[in-house]
Amino acid sequence: EAAFAKQGRSLTFDRDAWTVELGNGMTLDAIAVQRGTAGVLNYLRQRQVLHDQPAVCPVEMPLTRTSQVTKYYAPTGGFVQGSVVPGTWVKAGDRLCQLLCFNKAGIVAQTVEVCATTPGLVYDVASTQGVSEGEYLCAVMQPDAA
Repeated sequence: EAAFAKQGRSLTFDRDAWTVELGNGMTLDAIAVQRGTAGVLNYLRQRQVLHDQPAVCPVEMPLTRTSQVTKYYAPTGGFVQGSVVPGTWVKAGDRLCQLLCFNKAGIVAQTVEVCATTPGLVYDVASTQGVSEGEYLCAVMQPDAA
């Protein structure tokens, strides 16, 4: 910008950046790619870089305070199975996922259920299928009533 100003031209560079969501670290998710691409195109329309069609207003999302978010962590190591999908409304006691747990004693694998302690909307689920004790599993939010 300073170099252009010395030459008598006023030019301001934007510092915006974005990435297209492709899925998770190991697999591509076609729906995530499509949504990510649509989001970048919509952003460019809002910034008036593209003029092919009007920008679309984002979908209305419920808002909440961070104090109303409950994060769930693995009570033991194992393999995650049967996770609820983001966007699912749950009640206290509903199953969020199961952990298939193996042990060193050679006993048959056990399943441990991870259940919601609060009602709300599942808004994030870890993509990891193998977890150690204490690793993040998912998060449930209670939308703000205010």
